[in-house]
Amino acid sequence: MDDSKPNPETGQASRERHSSGMGATRPRWLDRVEPVLVFLICLHSLIVGLILLLAPGFSVRLAGWQDVRPLFFPRQAGIFHIVLAAGYATEYLRRRGISLILIAKSTAFCFLVVMSLAAPTPWAVPFCGVFDGLMAVAVLLLRKWIQANPAVAASTQRGDRAPRRPGGGALAGGA
Repeated sequence: MDDSKPNPETGQASRERHSSGMGATRPRWLDRVEPVLVFLICLHSLIVGLILLLAPGFSVRLAGWQDVRPLFFPRQAGIFHIVLAAGYATEYLRRRGISLILIAKSTAFCFLVVMSLAAPTPWAVPFCGVFDGLMAVAVLLLRKWIQANPAVAASTQRGDRAPRRPGGGALAGGA
């Protein structure tokens, strides 16, 4: 994708970039990463939830357990994943907030890592713990980077449907 635009002063094409404040420049497309990342996290939670809800026996065997009875508990975990996906999307679309993602993914990371260290667990437990932790770190670092770069923060807020609260901070979506 070409971000070249004619410079109004010189008439020559120039690459539009945003400064990171540290002397480096970032490509224009980077200002669209956060919504894509949040969408992918929502999609991940929705897919995991649907698999747990609709195919609980398959999902627990795939994760490394022989069997889990009753199947109510994997199904319950599935519906909770679906509810979280809806919560992530709602918070982000209304306020550009990421607090629910950070709380849920950080809590999952801590719980799954502790459980992996406390007792023998199937491969999926530490894997999912690390993956949840990476999602939380990615969202948080990206938000911090956006807040440190006013040009990027302004472009990611375009089209926001809800007014911002003064001093909303990173978790509330304020930049």
